[in-house]
Amino acid sequence: MLANKSSNLWNLKEQNYPRFSYEKCEFQRKVIEISNSWGVEYAGKEIIEIGCGTGNYTFLLAGLGAKVYALDFSQKMLDVLENDAKKFELSQKIVPLCEDFLKFKSDKVYDIAFAAMTPALFSDDAFLKFTNLAKVRVWLGWAGKRESGLMSEIFNSHGHAVHAHNTSKDLKAWLEKNKIPYKNQVLEDVWEHKFSTEEAVNDQAWHLKMHKITPNLEKIESIVRKFADKNGEVYEKTEVTLEVIKW
Repeated sequence: MLANKSSNLWNLKEQNYPRFSYEKCEFQRKVIEISNSWGVEYAGKEIIEIGCGTGNYTFLLAGLGAKVYALDFSQKMLDVLENDAKKFELSQKIVPLCEDFLKFKSDKVYDIAFAAMTPALFSDDAFLKFTNLAKVRVWLGWAGKRESGLMSEIFNSHGHAVHAHNTSKDLKAWLEKNKIPYKNQVLEDVWEHKFSTEEAVNDQAWHLKMHKITPNLEKIESIVRKFADKNGEVYEKTEVTLEVIKW
């Protein structure tokens, strides 16, 4: 039941989720270049990508000549990915898999397991499963910082603080406990989004729900309108600290 609720929330997120663009993928390219510097080569490899979303890394990996098995438990996210794969002429390089990661079963050992910004990898069991899926693993996730003036004010109005779990710390502790060597690099990034007032209200309500907080739409709309310009557009800037880890 919990997985169904989560997948329903991610199906809703598809409406405002960033689509892949070759003109706006500088950060994604940087992550791949860092992994290249650690000896990870993607051309000709079979990759299992966990939590692929709408394909923000999938298309770069496929474009490098990899065969990407793109797993996500949101069918709507995968629908977007499949449509964009046709546009980029990469359908033959991508195999969509609509699965819950912890329920996913595979006898195949892939060349590379790749995961970027997915909540699917959140526990020791998930880290172990991800490790066993492939010979090489590349992970990108939260390293403790997420700062947005809009989001902070809305969360505070609901009696909560914005919290970006330091999953990278948990993963490194698990790797060290299991004596698995790894390479890592901390990255700073800034996310910039522009929404209509309605889109911003829906997006902030979604984030509250993801944190198991019941959204008060009147409070959200009141705060969102303070951040809107004269045309009703809302600009959100989010400063984040992330970490890429390879083992």
